[in-house]
Amino acid sequence: MGTQTITNETRMAAPLPARQAILAELSALVAEALRVPAADLNVNAPFLEMGADSIVLIDLLRKVGARYPVKLSVRQFFEELATLDALATFLAEQKPVAPLPPEPLTAPLPTPHPQRAPLPIAAPPIATEAAGSLERILAQQLQVVSQVISEQLAFLASSDMQTIAEADTTEVAADSAQPAPQPAPPQPAPPQPAPPQPAPIVTPFAKPQITESAATNTLTHTQQHYLHTFIARYTARTPHSKAWVQNYRPILADNRASAGFRPSIKEMLYPLVAERSQGSHLWDIDGNDYVDIAMGFGVHLFGHQPPMVVRALENQLHQGFQLGPQSSLAGQVAQLIHDLTGMERIAFNNSGTEAVMTALRLARTVTGRSKIATFAGSYHGHYDGTLAAPNPQQLDGWAAPMAPGVTHNAVADILVLPAYGDIAMLEILRAHAHELAAVVVEPVQSRRPDLQPVEFLRELRRLTHDLGILLMFDEVITGFRVHPGGAQALFGIQADLVTYGKVVGGGLPIGVVAGKASVLDALDGGMWRFGDASYPPADTTFFAGTFCKHPLTMASAHAVLTFMKEQGAELQATLNRRTAQLAATVNAFFAEEQVPIQVAHFGSLFYFRFKGNMDLFFYHLVEKGLYLWEGRTCFLSTAHSDADLEQIVQAIQNAVFDLQKGGFFTRPPR
Repeated sequence: MGTQTITNETRMAAPLPARQAILAELSALVAEALRVPAADLNVNAPFLEMGADSIVLIDLLRKVGARYPVKLSVRQFFEELATLDALATFLAEQKPVAPLPPEPLTAPLPTPHPQRAPLPIAAPPIATEAAGSLERILAQQLQVVSQVISEQLAFLASSDMQTIAEADTTEVAADSAQPAPQPAPPQPAPPQPAPPQPAPIVTPFAKPQITESAATNTLTHTQQHYLHTFIARYTARTPHSKAWVQNYRPILADNRASAGFRPSIKEMLYPLVAERSQGSHLWDIDGNDYVDIAMGFGVHLFGHQPPMVVRALENQLHQGFQLGPQSSLAGQVAQLIHDLTGMERIAFNNSGTEAVMTALRLARTVTGRSKIATFAGSYHGHYDGTLAAPNPQQLDGWAAPMAPGVTHNAVADILVLPAYGDIAMLEILRAHAHELAAVVVEPVQSRRPDLQPVEFLRELRRLTHDLGILLMFDEVITGFRVHPGGAQALFGIQADLVTYGKVVGGGLPIGVVAGKASVLDALDGGMWRFGDASYPPADTTFFAGTFCKHPLTMASAHAVLTFMKEQGAELQATLNRRTAQLAATVNAFFAEEQVPIQVAHFGSLFYFRFKGNMDLFFYHLVEKGLYLWEGRTCFLSTAHSDADLEQIVQAIQNAVFDLQKGGFFTRPPR
């Protein structure tokens, strides 16, 4: 696709006023994506050094293509158009296309909910009080749409979309097909807006980064010297992991090996390669010992190689892991899940993503409706049908694809609500009730563990019950971790459908769909008996999977659930208290040292919240003997000792002190 060569002569020939306006427009776009003030951007710094990853660049490419009559490629952002200055100069030589004016709104804005601060966006014209409630809510969506990007960024803070997909590294693609949804029964329906038109891909989940010195590429001499010495120290400590990644890069496609790429930290950009693990520790192939605070992305509630799981797997290995016949433990595992959660019926998948796929198909089957409502900031696996983001070009809530490769048709039946926990969202759900099969929530979002909207969830439960919409809890992370009955039991709210994974498998791949019998009956037809005239009464949908109820997984899950049932809820309660104490200790230290980081937590899940790029901080934690993954979600296990917690605190403190010496954190007055 031919491109124009940028030279000093063409730069000087660009009309200055037009170029300045374009530069301001581009700066605003990049600043929004990176969550930094536009004034802090260095227009001569390469995009990658600003912190822009491939997702940010793809989104910038889309927006530039919609505004200017040019064809660009991401590769150009690495080469001749690598800076804001170069891109603005190039675009100033083109003839800009005026954007279409926005369609005016006439509905008044509702009063902001007391839990939500007013948003920095100009209000549309105020209309009369006769406007309908649906119009008011749609107007509010315009108001909150500017905040959607920030809220969805928290979903993947310090991690790009591809890294998040890696959080379920054991997941296997579903071996299933989805039939056409049944037609909805006739019923009165409120007037609806026109069907949404295809919109550009929206990528509000890109890694929020800035460069090492206040969003510029200008490091001080002290910072440059420290960064150089630290990289040498880090790579000297883990040379075999680095060599392993380089050796297999030509044949192993691994998004974690390039997530968050920036030239300044390129030499440290490789995942550690593990050799063995035990309890709360793991060892890499260089022999380094780490306290593991990633714990298999939340899988290892009882640490690595818990004795009851090892015994169960050894026993099952001697008996074989035959596929085809029913696992002798499958019924017992289902019974244990029923006993702990109260769910009436249970089915097994191979991963959390697959469990969500199955649950959504069930919801559509039993309700005869096709639409699913979700919330910005939630993660429901890497199934195309859930990789949806709020569409800022639509005011009716319909979604746009979250990532390249996801088609508009794949998310055409998804309604993404922008403000999880906001009571105003219930009115949008009420307006779409006639077409909604289910509302799906992460009761506590994994990237916002301090947002625990219990009263909102109770109101949502009442609303969905009254309107005949299924309420689905995605408890792949919270299930069995925060309480034996998950967030449902902790909050006293029972959903119609629940998905589980991670903890319940004891380290082996698993997904679980649980819920009311009236819903799960759509998998097998429901209850019937031998020796009488009974038959499967329920209509069924398609369901399959080669490795569902794998004997080794069933053995491991049986051991975990049996142990959990014996220990009771105090097991999780104790672990939750220890996590809260750890967070309080670390947060007190951050406040004392005036470090812009905070630990948020829910149960034994905790998460480092921060603004800007804190990559060096996390690399320091690894160097000081903590293992955490690129997504920064962390977990404590029952295997973590008091000495482990002391080491975690000490590593965090030493990392901050080192970065203060290197000039990256300001040392407060003593």
